[in-house]
Amino acid sequence: SNSPIGVYVVGDGVFSLTNLYFQEGTGYAHGELIGKEPLFLVVHGDKEKVRRDATAMLRGRRKAPYKFRIRTRSGDIRWIVGSIGFFYYGGKRAAIGYYMDVTEEERLKTALRDCDLQRRGLTAQLGYPSSQAIS
Repeated sequence: SNSPIGVYVVGDGVFSLTNLYFQEGTGYAHGELIGKEPLFLVVHGDKEKVRRDATAMLRGRRKAPYKFRIRTRSGDIRWIVGSIGFFYYGGKRAAIGYYMDVTEEERLKTALRDCDLQRRGLTAQLGYPSSQAIS
């Protein structure tokens, strides 16, 4: 419950446990998440990728965490890095997932790309070759 990352358990295809960080990050209370399919949080355009990546991880064909977007209860889009694995919970096989919000890092990457594009545009307008730095 005190983990600095989101943790959730999926049994029989639905959430059966979530920690406080996961709840705060999604905006949903524990009771609102229990019994729901995890993909309900995932942005529509990312659902198939998440399904593929999670399945590959569960089958041992993928080791690296995967990145995707969710929609929070308030409608905000957040970038998540997640991973998933199997364990036994209540005598049954279940999946345990780990969730880390990387939205701010994604926003910074986008801002840096935008700044670079602006710099290139200004460089071109001033007549400098694109490889020449402006001091």
